[in-house]
Amino acid sequence: MDTQEVTILLINSIEFPNFGPDYARRNIENNTNTSCIYDTKNEQCPVFRVRTILEKTKQNYKVIARTGAVLAIEIKWNCDFSWGRSINDCKPEYSFHRKDNTFGSISEGFNYRCVHFNP
Repeated sequence: MDTQEVTILLINSIEFPNFGPDYARRNIENNTNTSCIYDTKNEQCPVFRVRTILEKTKQNYKVIARTGAVLAIEIKWNCDFSWGRSINDCKPEYSFHRKDNTFGSISEGFNYRCVHFNP
């Protein structure tokens, strides 16, 4: 099997406890189709091919298969409760990027530092 075709199921959730118990949502609900594959026509599908993730990070599969890489998946929930909008209007948006340093790294694919701060 070509490892580029391996799929990854992303399960995530968000909640706003200050708004009450009804303000919580998961990307996978009872009616979510998990037999789909994420692409530009199906951006709410939670199943990703490794190939798609590497394309989104603009990385070369052959290089990463040999050296390894640290990839980040960022999930952004853009929720706006103005004007009576529902928690069901919240949809996750996915983006991907490489975290490790590929230039001059002693252990390419494994050596990285990351600081993330959200005030």
